[in-house]
Amino acid sequence: YGPGSISPGIASIMVANEQKETEAGAPAAEAFAPAASTQQTTSDDAGGCETKASVALAVGDRVVVQGLVGKTSLNGVSGVLVGMTDVRWQVRLDGKGKWLLKAHCLVKVDVPRLDLRSQTVHIAGTWDSWTVHSMAWDETAGCHQYELSLGKCAEESFQLLLKADWKLCLHPDRNDANPYSAYNLCGPDADGGGKRWTIGKHLADKAAEGARYRVSLRLAGDGHPERVDWLNISPVGLSDETKERPVHISPPDAAPAVVSSDGVGTLATM
Repeated sequence: YGPGSISPGIASIMVANEQKETEAGAPAAEAFAPAASTQQTTSDDAGGCETKASVALAVGDRVVVQGLVGKTSLNGVSGVLVGMTDVRWQVRLDGKGKWLLKAHCLVKVDVPRLDLRSQTVHIAGTWDSWTVHSMAWDETAGCHQYELSLGKCAEESFQLLLKADWKLCLHPDRNDANPYSAYNLCGPDADGGGKRWTIGKHLADKAAEGARYRVSLRLAGDGHPERVDWLNISPVGLSDETKERPVHISPPDAAPAVVSSDGVGTLATM
């Protein structure tokens, strides 16, 4: 062979090494989809994740994880897209925190839009042994509301129901959810067991026995349920102790997980 030339044997070894590097996690442009772009058919870096999809992804979409090899326990888990980092989506998975996943391992789920502006929404909670009550519709604020007082434990938990039916439950994706930490709003379905909102767990609630709160179910412009929050409406001076307690509010979304070679990160701090 002449000067500067490479023998066929050495060339084949170099090509093989390049292929191994790509399989180990080197980013290939066709393997990822930017926000609101079309997914491509490809294989997962860890091998075995090949999902055909032509549906664009965007922040706020509900998705299901499919075909992961390195973290098979996440396959079949649903979640919500909350952002894009480099070439991976930040996905807040139901009950499992926030992960970084590649677009080709995510399949968009079509969620029927609900219009709750003209429907009665019910609430049930621990303050009276889960008795079902109707919430009041506030036309001006565009939300369903209900007022309650905390008992001796200075904590109360609740869920929301459509048509007063426990099989049509609106609930968070985890227990003791609150407006100060990120969670997914799930339902209506029958999977709300052990998944409740809780007033009084977070210091920002300034909870005390007898403290009164207004719970609100906020709706999007088309009437679809968007989030649940509450406001302390107790009279001023109800408890000096509650006014003096320090308040530490967590950011709504924690930093994403560190990505490993199989395209999946570790659980983010919530």
